Amino acid sequence: MIFPTGRFRILAALILALSGAMFAQTNTGTISGEIRDPSGAVVTGANTRLIDAQTGVERQGQSNDAGFYKFPLVPTGNYRLSVEANGFKSVTVQDIHIDVNQNVTVPVTLEVGQISESVAVTGTVQLVDTVSGSVKEVVDETRVRELPLNGRNVLQLQQLVNGAIYAGPGDQQANTPAFQVNGGTFFNNNYTLDGGEHSDSFFNSAITFPNPDAIQEFSIQTSSYSAEYGRNRGATVNAELNPKRAFTEL
Repeated sequence: MIFPTGRFRILAALILALSGAMFAQTNTGTISGEIRDPSGAVVTGANTRLIDAQTGVERQGQSNDAGFYKFPLVPTGNYRLSVEANGFKSVTVQDIHIDVNQNVTVPVTLEVGQISESVAVTGTVQLVDTVSGSVKEVVDETRVRELPLNGRNVLQLQQLVNGAIYAGPGDQQANTPAFQVNGGTFFNNNYTLDGGEHSDSFFNSAITFPNPDAIQEFSIQTSSYSAEYGRNRGATVNAELNPKRAFTEL
């Protein structure tokens, strides 16, 4: 079937946009929670704003009929949450940090008053993931950059995760370290970098990752993760590049 040039371009652009959105799900997180008044009743229709503390970019939303709000596909970093509703003081929750593949729960309690009055809140983030049932560990930027690595191969840090055992090189060329997780074989693991597939399709092992200075952090999900991380039945490793250093360190 032959498409007219204009329609083909539109179709191609749509496919690229959808594939980008699909990949983005693997290296982002979620911020959500309930909004209640002092009596514990839910507050519906509250205006919510999530602001990136570094860039100032913000997203907006509202709490639903159950008083629940949600910001999906949130890139890793530090954020603040602003909540406003008629008849209540505005609330700003500071210092919300989100890691790759993390579901952060931030409940908000509004105080009765004028919306022009404001309340600053810290320390309300629940560290326990109550949204997802996945078993995972995040290797943060400090460990990525400061722990000693033989050959500066960041994949060696998979040894920090419970149940991960070194299984020798995963291919015959780059000598990429392979790991068995929870008794599985190393070629059942899946690797992504900034949301894109990063596995050798022939050996079914990881492609060599950039040096540690270019990596922000990575997560290893060992079981019960969402179907969006499918392809292999073993562990899934999701690494994210550091936007400030990636292009100078690659």
